[in-house]
Amino acid sequence: MTLDEARQILGVRAGAGRDEVKRAHRRLVLAFHPDHHKGSTQFDEFQKQINVARDTLNREIDRLAESAHSETDAAMETPAPPAPAAAPPQAPRPRARPPAPPGVDEYREISFPFLTMLRGGRTRINVPRPEGTHEMFDVPQGAEVGVLLHVLGGGGRGSPPGDLLLRVVSVETDPVWRPARADEGRALDLVTRPSVTYAQLYSERLLPVQSPWESRSLSGGTIGLPLRANNFGPYQVRGHGARRGGAAGDLLVFLDVVWPERGDGDLAAALWRVQGSPAQGGR
Repeated sequence: MTLDEARQILGVRAGAGRDEVKRAHRRLVLAFHPDHHKGSTQFDEFQKQINVARDTLNREIDRLAESAHSETDAAMETPAPPAPAAAPPQAPRPRARPPAPPGVDEYREISFPFLTMLRGGRTRINVPRPEGTHEMFDVPQGAEVGVLLHVLGGGGRGSPPGDLLLRVVSVETDPVWRPARADEGRALDLVTRPSVTYAQLYSERLLPVQSPWESRSLSGGTIGLPLRANNFGPYQVRGHGARRGGAAGDLLVFLDVVWPERGDGDLAAALWRVQGSPAQGGR
């Protein structure tokens, strides 16, 4: 675990001392103790993460302290300059106002649309505040169910303010795209199921398919997909799936074919002329 990751998990600043790391660790241990969340393996895993983060930062604090001690020993070998003359006494300063108490950490369970999870972006959650009950925050790309988001300074008001801990509990489904199942593709692949008529499929027309990475407007965000009469899918559009860690999945297109309604005599006669019957051998 890197130092930046450890600070992000505990919610401490760069250069935090051992006492600050200890307080942050204890606060998270109390908030996510297994006794408060029985039967949840997610909280057990987070307990392990905050312990690793504490140990990582404490090792760095010890290393810096040892380095500073070595520099102090070297400086003691050099004669110190004469002390400056004592400054004249100054008038006593007025007593400062006592600082505000520190803000408390807050925990929320959140959900957001599928496209927000896929692309990342800003979303709104309900957080009680004196100025209102809504607050915006940034969702990182790929924040799936079970991820814990740590918003530094987003908790209760105070000095310093508390942190906001957000657990993703659900992602809203999208009417156009969804993640591919194990029997359909890879973990990063997405699936869409556009409707086409039998006439489009038979004539092998070019079908416009919407990409989740572009606008949904009719003027843009579409990919021309050449249809093949005997193929109901999947058609593979490379690079238009989920994107994570420098890798990108594909968009898998399965066709929902809309057949003509029964009872059209002209259509039935035309089909008989073209295909005949199996007993006659067809054409």
